[in-house]
Amino acid sequence: MKNQDSIQFGVFPKMLIAMLLMAVIPLGTTWLVNYQATTARISEHVDQQLDRIAEGLQGFVDTWVDMNLRMLHQNAELPGMQSMEASRQNPLLRLVTEEYDWNYLAFTVAPNGQNVGRSDGKKTKFYGDRGYVQQVLSGGVRGQQVLIGKTSGKPAFVLSVPIRRETQTIKGLWAIAMTIADISDRITNARLGETGRAFLVDEAGKVIAHQNQAFTLERKDLSGHPAVIAATTETAGTLNFVDEDGKRRVAAYRKTRHGWTLVAEQDHREAFGAIVEANRNAWRVSRIPI
Repeated sequence: MKNQDSIQFGVFPKMLIAMLLMAVIPLGTTWLVNYQATTARISEHVDQQLDRIAEGLQGFVDTWVDMNLRMLHQNAELPGMQSMEASRQNPLLRLVTEEYDWNYLAFTVAPNGQNVGRSDGKKTKFYGDRGYVQQVLSGGVRGQQVLIGKTSGKPAFVLSVPIRRETQTIKGLWAIAMTIADISDRITNARLGETGRAFLVDEAGKVIAHQNQAFTLERKDLSGHPAVIAATTETAGTLNFVDEDGKRRVAAYRKTRHGWTLVAEQDHREAFGAIVEANRNAWRVSRIPI
């Protein structure tokens, strides 16, 4: 009798465990499948949201730069501009800054780097050391540089194009110096949740526009940012990374037509907060207490 009871008591726990496993395993499998599907869906949604912001801002930046380049190329053909004489160029240069009010200075430069005409009537300066001058004089179709302006003392974007003779040799160049307020406002006002932000850097990875004004004013070097690094090999993409403060973030990056990099990023916890809630819901559906 004792042997029989011991056999029954020994079998019962095993049967109970087997029954529990039969009940729990399907529920656990259902939760896992639902969780994986939800995670994949939310991850795709986060990437798409960030990429849409990056793509929209990239389009705005490209359109803005292209518009200014078209104006430069058109006016480079005018007889007054072709003259390379300050007396004939200055009225045209003043008209440009009046019509395009984001340009605070329009000016021309001779092949020796010396300033010829300028829209503000101030004393001419030497610009031969500027990248946008050297780029054109060395044969480039355009020059561009984000810098602290010699005239304004503030961050500025300068675009330049050659003024050519009929033989296509360079007579000189003309350029416009612009405030970056329009670009900066559009980028820094981009929002995604509480922690989402966007920023723009130039070819060297230095800040053009950033929500942190100090970064913009000092032209902070963000060339080591994971998204900026990724953009050196791909024109667009998304990635997850850990920032310098040890926080996980997710980002989308886009290369602009003229070599700058646009990044939209968000705190990982906020971006994927929906996954935590989805996890809870999946457990509830499976009727497994947590």
